[in-house]
Amino acid sequence: MAHPLLVVDGSLVEAGGRPVAGVRGLVLEGPGVYLLVGPNGSGKTSLLSALAGRRGYRLRGGTALYMGEPLEGMGLLERARRGLVYAYQSPPPLRGVTLRVLEEEVKRIAGGASPVASRVAELLGIEGLRGKELASMSGGERRRAELYLAALQSPRVALLDEPDSGVDVDWAKAMAEAVTVLAEKQGAAVLLVSHTTGFMACLAAEARRVFLAHDGRVEPLPLEPLEAVKLLEHRGFNALRRAAEEAGGAAQ
Repeated sequence: MAHPLLVVDGSLVEAGGRPVAGVRGLVLEGPGVYLLVGPNGSGKTSLLSALAGRRGYRLRGGTALYMGEPLEGMGLLERARRGLVYAYQSPPPLRGVTLRVLEEEVKRIAGGASPVASRVAELLGIEGLRGKELASMSGGERRRAELYLAALQSPRVALLDEPDSGVDVDWAKAMAEAVTVLAEKQGAAVLLVSHTTGFMACLAAEARRVFLAHDGRVEPLPLEPLEAVKLLEHRGFNALRRAAEEAGGAAQ
């Protein structure tokens, strides 16, 4: 029987040696879109950073497995080479480096680009960005570039931290379609953080699961993704907290 692509259960997320959130039942069974929601400061970025192996972030204790193998001791580059790919919330605005240069370097390291990356490039208008320095791009342009660079790496698990941040309405729709392509054509499990219910609604009908970060913990929601997004839009995070707490009480 195949292992889930990612399992984190009973682990503590630490940032700079400080405990941020406990994680229970975060399982990405296979390809598809998984939403991670929660208020600001609830540990979402720290969790994705720890999963990616970024310096200063770690998962301590419990179970943390990528494709059946422990994440502990696996560095950022090794995780990326194995297909655990992270797209930054705020990509570094590299000066003097065009997207074309960075694209070629990623292709070299990844051993070429897949047809899926070509489709993502088409959706995100990458041709018009290739000659631009990353430092001169707008926030929305950098987010499009970052999602494309993630696609170039042929991810098995893609960790996307607010890919729609700073992106206008039309491009947000293209970003949602690109995420769907990653899940359906690349066969990636996409763990995606967003605060925009409209963007999440574009993905929720096909999403597999929603996880909620709140009050020092991250846990699965006992709601269908579209139901969770609608509840969040109309009643806010407190309604999602109550759903999680009621499910926890029923399980005891």
